[in-house]
Amino acid sequence: MRFSNIAFAFAAVVAPMSLASAQPRATLPVSPGARVRVSAPSLVSPVVANFLEVRGDTVILMDDNAGRGVWQIPASSVTKVEVYRGKKLGGSRLFWPMVGVGAGVGALFTGVFTKNNKPDDTTQQYNLFGSVLIGAAGGAAVGALVGYLIPTDNWESVGTPRLSVVPGVRGASVGLAFRF
Repeated sequence: MRFSNIAFAFAAVVAPMSLASAQPRATLPVSPGARVRVSAPSLVSPVVANFLEVRGDTVILMDDNAGRGVWQIPASSVTKVEVYRGKKLGGSRLFWPMVGVGAGVGALFTGVFTKNNKPDDTTQQYNLFGSVLIGAAGGAAVGALVGYLIPTDNWESVGTPRLSVVPGVRGASVGLAFRF
């Protein structure tokens, strides 16, 4: 009887330790040191930091900006993870505003030019409306080129970890899914 009490006590101590070590861990398809942008409902805005690791069910990030330090975000609350892939051309938020500014400047320039200048042939006159339209089109083309050449950050979305535990007849099954 004394042996069964010792065995029961041993099992009561060892079983929770083995269950704790067998619990599922969240993972991210991101290499350590990669620049990431993480979104979660508990954050005011997405966190841009370097990915360190996933420890248990917590995503660990290191921010290199002064005063920010280490971020620890529960993996279950992460809604979006994006990896920085460098700069790219053509995706700037300033593209359409630059087209508009270019069209306005081009129309203004050709309108002022047409109003203040006369053609060499005194029997002809400049068409103000046509000149303004041509100037607006040319200015819009220059603005589009400038707007295209403004580089922007290129972020690639990767999956977010989702752990699920489903009870079954012969025990529980653990699943790991990534949402894109």
